[in-house]
Amino acid sequence: MISNFVWDFIYSEMRDNPHHQKIISSITSMYSAADYLIRLPGDTPIPSFENQDCLSKKKYIFDVPLVVRLAQMPSPDVRLKYGILLSAKVLLISFGGHDIGAWDFEKLLPREWIALIVAPGQKTVQSDRLIIIPDGEVFVPDLVGACDIVLGKIGYGTCSEGKAFLLSFTNFYYKFIVF
Repeated sequence: MISNFVWDFIYSEMRDNPHHQKIISSITSMYSAADYLIRLPGDTPIPSFENQDCLSKKKYIFDVPLVVRLAQMPSPDVRLKYGILLSAKVLLISFGGHDIGAWDFEKLLPREWIALIVAPGQKTVQSDRLIIIPDGEVFVPDLVGACDIVLGKIGYGTCSEGKAFLLSFTNFYYKFIVF
């Protein structure tokens, strides 16, 4: 298994519900079948690998450094492609492939900022300060490298790319994440 988190830990706060407990136990059982863990940085507890003394067979954990995709296009070229001045402040809004719904991001943006949004099922839409790009039509590390800050429900990929580009992050906390 290659990961920095497991779903049984993510859903652990939901164990009080018998229906959820059954699902979480099933997930834990699947993870327990793994003998090897290649653990990525930023890890959460991984119950099926935590207590080696109680396990019926030896589990092997290999910690690896940050694994990251680097940009293929220089930041100035990305900004030029979308008509963004090099001096502009750019916010990348990323919700990990989830629909952005009816949020009015333009109202939320500080006046001098431009937002890039990668969204599934969208067509490219561009206003003066908001650029929506269809998921799959852009190499996301190129956008990460061309922005100043990332906002959203970021996963390991976007997080590692942002760290590689020395970006700031902000996010939303969701208790009981259920998709």
